Amino acid sequence: MPFSTLALLVLAGALHAGWNLVLKRTEARLVVAWASLVMGALVSLPAFFLFPPLTARAVACAALSALLEGLYFTLLTRAYGRGDFSVVYPVARGAAPALLAFWAVAFLGERPTPLGWLGLGVLIAGLVWVGRSGTGGSGTGVSAASVGLALAVSVTISLYSAVDAVAVRQAHPIPYTALVFLLSAGTIGAALLLGPDRAQLGKTFARSWRPAALVGVLSLATYVMVLAAYSRGSVAYAGAVREVSIVFGALAGWLWLKESFGPARLAGSLLIFLGALLIALGG
Repeated sequence: MPFSTLALLVLAGALHAGWNLVLKRTEARLVVAWASLVMGALVSLPAFFLFPPLTARAVACAALSALLEGLYFTLLTRAYGRGDFSVVYPVARGAAPALLAFWAVAFLGERPTPLGWLGLGVLIAGLVWVGRSGTGGSGTGVSAASVGLALAVSVTISLYSAVDAVAVRQAHPIPYTALVFLLSAGTIGAALLLGPDRAQLGKTFARSWRPAALVGVLSLATYVMVLAAYSRGSVAYAGAVREVSIVFGALAGWLWLKESFGPARLAGSLLIFLGALLIALGG
């Protein structure tokens, strides 16, 4: 992998952990997520005029990805409301490579190499380490519900990652990203308008537009960076390297949010990242 692509993925990982940290620290998380998608979609609208039109298959991929993104944000915001950032974020991000490896074995007949199996074992050990850190203690912000929601988030991540990887093999990542943001904003917006708090939606947005703008800019930049890296080389390896965001997330929860068990969760996050790399290297 070229150094420029590696640097792009590490920066994307840092930005991804950053906007998730902003989202965790807000109150109306789903509204902030929706508003950030709206802003990201508006910023990226010129892409539809600056690049060739997307193929029908790419549009179909974008629609499916948007549905999965809507589910992803719904589950993620609920998970952040129930547990520590340094647990929810690493588990949600880290379980996705393990799921992808499992699906490759179950549905595609692939067989990991010994290095791949080692990586899967290391990754699972890291997930268990992080997921169990502080469980049952008072004030630790860890519960079975928060870990379960984080695992559900990882399912959506693995699914939309697979869809996006297919799409950018035949479409430019920038207009594709713009369409995913636009459709995702519509999906979450419809859910909010049909929800019980629709009457307060305007007031909530007025209070939350600053973090929403920050999340929108950072998430859009992250999305484009990752898809650009996917289009340059091995999707499996690029997807593994981007999981360095797990380490950044554990650090942020420990240092910025003052969450308990910081060193233990950081160690577990490093294991998750190492496991993801080994899976990618093992094929």
